[in-house]
Amino acid sequence: MTKEEKTTPTWGYHETEQPRIFDLKEGESLPKGWEDTPAAFEEDGDDKPKRRGRPPKTDISGD
Repeated sequence: MTKEEKTTPTWGYHETEQPRIFDLKEGESLPKGWEDTPAAFEEDGDDKPKRRGRPPKTDISGD
C-alpha cells in the first residue's frame, strides 16, 4: 500500500490566464509565471483614487 502525499489547494493567478486552483504538495510552489496574489500583476501607475459621483455644479449664468 502506498502512502498518499498530502496536498494543499492553492489559488494561482497568471497575467494572461484565468485564476485556478493548484493542488500543491508540501514545499511545492506554483508553476513559473503563476503567483499567489493578483496584486503581483497590477501596474504601478497612478495611485490617486478615482473620482466618483456627480461633478460639482458650475455657474453658467455668465456673471
